[in-house]
Amino acid sequence: MFAAFIPLVIVQVLCLTLPPLGALVAGQPLGQFLRLPLEARAWDALPPDPAVTWTGLALGAALIALVLWRSRACRVAGAAQSPAPGRAAGWPRWTWVGPSLLLAALAIGHLAGGRLAGPLGLLGLILGLNAHSLRRTGSCLLTQNPRYFLALFPAGVVLGWTLHWLNLYLQLWHYPGAPGPLPFALLATLDYAVLLPALVSLRQWLGTLPVLAHWGRRAEPLDIGNLRDTGWPLMALGSLGLMGAGVWPDWIWPLTWVSPLLLAIGLHTIGGGPRSGLWAGLDRGDWGRLLLTVLAALLLGLTAQAWNRWAGPFWVFDLPLIGGPSPLDLPLPGWLALVPLGLLGLWVADQVAGPWHGRVKPRFPQFPVKILVK
Repeated sequence: MFAAFIPLVIVQVLCLTLPPLGALVAGQPLGQFLRLPLEARAWDALPPDPAVTWTGLALGAALIALVLWRSRACRVAGAAQSPAPGRAAGWPRWTWVGPSLLLAALAIGHLAGGRLAGPLGLLGLILGLNAHSLRRTGSCLLTQNPRYFLALFPAGVVLGWTLHWLNLYLQLWHYPGAPGPLPFALLATLDYAVLLPALVSLRQWLGTLPVLAHWGRRAEPLDIGNLRDTGWPLMALGSLGLMGAGVWPDWIWPLTWVSPLLLAIGLHTIGGGPRSGLWAGLDRGDWGRLLLTVLAALLLGLTAQAWNRWAGPFWVFDLPLIGGPSPLDLPLPGWLALVPLGLLGLWVADQVAGPWHGRVKPRFPQFPVKILVK
């Protein structure tokens, strides 16, 4: 069972050790990084550079256009088949819990503006999405495997604090007026606990919508080939990004942000599974799993920023070299950072699912979780 978590442990250890190691090798004082909570940046961020901003936007737009073009519907042999239809069911008895938590979160946010409203509302959204998925298809994440569903909460805590640790070195966002270290740590833990279950639940719910049910699932098969030779270069590039966080944080932060995902992909390719994990289905022309995950990550980021602006601000972004339009107080290129974050969340969810692969019980049929469309 522990062997299933070895890649997750390796990525975790590298993320925790390489940034301070880079700072120590470069002679940087760790005191400017290790502050909890981070109420203000320890140094002034590099001012926005229009060339960097528009270059980032152009590269992001080109990447999005390329992915959408490659995942377009094609009539080719071997393309992914339509998801199997599911049997609709009535509303579960716990349906009322989700809307009740959402209303309570709105009331708390309006009256007190407390940080507790955020995770409470997101928990209500998780339950509401699962209830509606069950209503539409007769299946949902919570009922298919409750143990896996519960395991996503501590996994989300680990993922959230890992990203928080990286931000201590990059200082891309800070928390003005944050409470003391212990209250802040408790509230942040609650925030992180609900993010991964929300990502997976929202992705499954999006797959039940008719307009998105077949999105990217009938594309031309992508010949991934043997990617083992790319594993070690990806590991080296990800390690460089992590070590550089303690040396040149304002210059290397885009590479550092994607470094955990690069490490995950590198480990996976070294292990010899280019057609599984994040790449599952691409050789059959099925891009739906990746596209729905990215869309879910963008929607969650939009929800979090809208709530932060309405009830907060609890955190403030200060991205070096990035300016331009800032919807909901986040520069437009910064929204692209949600793409690798969503894919990293998908990879972590896959690692957590490892102990349940191949184990079928009467109570928990069909695992890993499949998206069934009415």
